[in-house]
Amino acid sequence: MAPKKANKRAGKPRTTLLARGVPSLSHAATVKKGGRYRFFGKGGKKAAAPAPAAGKAPRFYPADDIPVPRRSARHIQKPTKLKAGIKPGSVLIMLAGRFRGKRVVFLKQLASGTLLVTGPYSLNGVPLRRVNQAYVIVTSQVVDISAVKVPDTLNDAYFAVPADVKGKETILAAGAGKKATEVSESRKKDQKAVDEQVLVAVKKVAQLDGYLKARFSLKKGVKPHEIKIRLSSFLALSLTLRDDTHQHGGRNAAPTTSTIEH
Repeated sequence: MAPKKANKRAGKPRTTLLARGVPSLSHAATVKKGGRYRFFGKGGKKAAAPAPAAGKAPRFYPADDIPVPRRSARHIQKPTKLKAGIKPGSVLIMLAGRFRGKRVVFLKQLASGTLLVTGPYSLNGVPLRRVNQAYVIVTSQVVDISAVKVPDTLNDAYFAVPADVKGKETILAAGAGKKATEVSESRKKDQKAVDEQVLVAVKKVAQLDGYLKARFSLKKGVKPHEIKIRLSSFLALSLTLRDDTHQHGGRNAAPTTSTIEH
């Protein structure tokens, strides 16, 4: 068998560079010069092209805009994490709303993440209501409400605004020549049932009822981030005010302590 002739062009390029990155032949001309086109389609039947994926965007866009539904990123609502120190029975200070500055007792967390609190109503006028935990200050005082039974009916639907009252215009129109909204008898019964149990727990702690009645406020020179809120501070302030009243013979005497803790 005769030996194969050596290919003189083996390892040599089919095109030359006119400049760096600029070949003398195009890609099509290079393929034609190599002769590979003679063997295209001779390798048997080609496998069928895979079907285009369902919902894949076409290569060309239509002339008119066609609305395409977008996938909505639906997130599963996770239960809101409570602030450190908030637990059933904690005494909180409200910072917003018509009851700002009032101290309330925390009962439980609702499904929406809001806090269910009560004054109790007979002490400071705060009824059962929902509060966002972003608008409360947590104190170190805790009331033992382990024996208090909060009805399951006290949920988010219980405090929902009726559909016929929703909307700013509807509220303004309804309140133009109308008396104040009356509280239903069922709410009064629920308020009384819960408050009676909470008051029993409050009376077990000395002067806690007076602590809940007192309104929280800041005075000149008091730094909010340095305040330590506890019942003992309230009692110490009350005793100081009482002593000063007897010494100076008046009710409006200023306390002698330089630092006041609420």
